[in-house]
Amino acid sequence: MMQTMFKFMVALTIVPWILAGCSMDPEKEFTGTEEQRVAKVEGYLLGNVATVWQAKNNNNSITWSRVAQKPGASLPGKIADPHYLYISSNSFRNDGDQRYVSFRVPVADVDKWTSILEPQEPPSRESTGLELPVPPREWWVTDDRLSRLTFYDPLRLAGDVNGWVGVDKATGEIFVYSFTM
Repeated sequence: MMQTMFKFMVALTIVPWILAGCSMDPEKEFTGTEEQRVAKVEGYLLGNVATVWQAKNNNNSITWSRVAQKPGASLPGKIADPHYLYISSNSFRNDGDQRYVSFRVPVADVDKWTSILEPQEPPSRESTGLELPVPPREWWVTDDRLSRLTFYDPLRLAGDVNGWVGVDKATGEIFVYSFTM
């Protein structure tokens, strides 16, 4: 009887702890004033822009790794109206981490931003390259605006090889989608 009571007490102690861990929100969205969001998104972007990347070819697959940080690296210009959403691989709806980032730059600075990026073919919705956050965010690119974007490789801004950077050269809007598998 005492052993059964002990097991029951242990279960009462452990189960809420386990449930609390399982119910953690798998999403992280930068909030706060625009100034606070600018600082957070600039920090995220700069961490990737300032990285020296190295590619290793291992039996037909390429593995990218960070080998150093560039001293004195900076972003190509100021950003405004930034948004950032991270969805953890622990989320019920995917099996990899996903990041959605959007911001605006002055139209006159768009060429500075695209000069650090590598062009890429536009992704298709079928290849899961054009994911939409769930629930949709008003700041994320919509289907009707996709045709106005020029696409680039995400590595330099997102630190991931999967995904894309979409730039609307007419408005200065930049969208970064990346994911891990």
